[in-house]
Amino acid sequence: FLAQHKLVTPCADGAPSLAHATPLQWLRARKRGDRFGLLDIEFDAGERLSGDYDSAAMPPRVTMDWRRPILVDSAPHADTIDASAGVLEARRRLQEALDYMGPGLSDMAVAVCCVEIGLEACESSFALPKRSGKIMLKMALMRLSVHYGYQSAEAAAASFRMR
Repeated sequence: FLAQHKLVTPCADGAPSLAHATPLQWLRARKRGDRFGLLDIEFDAGERLSGDYDSAAMPPRVTMDWRRPILVDSAPHADTIDASAGVLEARRRLQEALDYMGPGLSDMAVAVCCVEIGLEACESSFALPKRSGKIMLKMALMRLSVHYGYQSAEAAAASFRMR
């Protein structure tokens, strides 16, 4: 249930429990250093990509969608909302984000943020060198944060520059 609904139980110190955390939440909780740790805007960009991915894959609803307001209009059948329009809009947003990241980075972002595959499994499935998955994911999330407007391209490049 926790994995399906992406609920994370807090520990005694208020940090999320790593037992039920997604790979993105696990990386955020493990801030070993500010240099290659996930920034809040990168985490938010990954969560937004995951939300678009989940919305794009949603089947048509059988019950009422409580996230949408009920529109009152004088036109007949105004209470019927086409759910497929929301799915198509989510697919468009998802495709734009994937196109902006590029082919290699988007594969890593989808695997970790959306499908929730761990970094070691991604490294082996993409034939990457060991311990390179985190840097590749950080680059993907940096591009994604620029796409979503959380930061400028200059600020993203400056945050990753070697000192």
